[in-house]
Amino acid sequence: MARKIFLLALIATLPALFCAAQRWRARASDGGIIYTEGGEPVNEETVRTAREIASHSTGTPNWTNAAGFEQDVFTFVRIIRDWSPFDSPSAGSWITDFPDSDLNLSFRLQQMTSLKVDPDGRVMRLSDADLFNYPWIYMVEPGSLLLLKVAKNKLQTPNIRQGTASQDGGVTWERHRRKEGGWEECTEMHVRAILDGKGRIMILAVHNCDNGDGWEREGENDYFFHEFSEKRAYPLGINVIFYLMTH
Repeated sequence: MARKIFLLALIATLPALFCAAQRWRARASDGGIIYTEGGEPVNEETVRTAREIASHSTGTPNWTNAAGFEQDVFTFVRIIRDWSPFDSPSAGSWITDFPDSDLNLSFRLQQMTSLKVDPDGRVMRLSDADLFNYPWIYMVEPGSLLLLKVAKNKLQTPNIRQGTASQDGGVTWERHRRKEGGWEECTEMHVRAILDGKGRIMILAVHNCDNGDGWEREGENDYFFHEFSEKRAYPLGINVIFYLMTH
């Protein structure tokens, strides 16, 4: 009997959790607006620093760094990310403890150590181009982390014929005949590596990607150059070479 009561109680709580998650999700994603624990609205699309959001605690002192050295500082970077309440309805979102925890830790680092610290902090998504300027990032409440799979690989380079045709058709991958008949759609680019005993890349193999055309035929079509040679084939090749020359 006790087991039946427990099961009934558990079933009864599930709708409540589901409804709570639905309410918070609706509130948090309404037009890109999400709310801090103090009820302050934050626009996920436009917010850039922790300092621009009002404190919901005791506030944080402000400070300045030497003129000309504003960029030579440690910066607390919080990651804005998508939230999956259905996988973990009790977990919070990226905004938990924001902005006070970011600013207070930054202040204590400035106050108690020899580090020079950005007084404003930053917030950004993992897809933000500025991410590469910051070696340290903070992601909170991983229990609700949602990573979305992108159907299109942004590094895949097709041959020039398929690449130029993709401007109108949108298909950026090649097709090959199967031995057993029919066609194989080579939609996914695969990268494999062989490492040495210290974990350094010794051999890099790229499948379903025509970097050679991206380098060889860069001058034959303006769209192909800007979309595939400039954005994909050359960055991949240059990064591989620099990695090999520095490791």
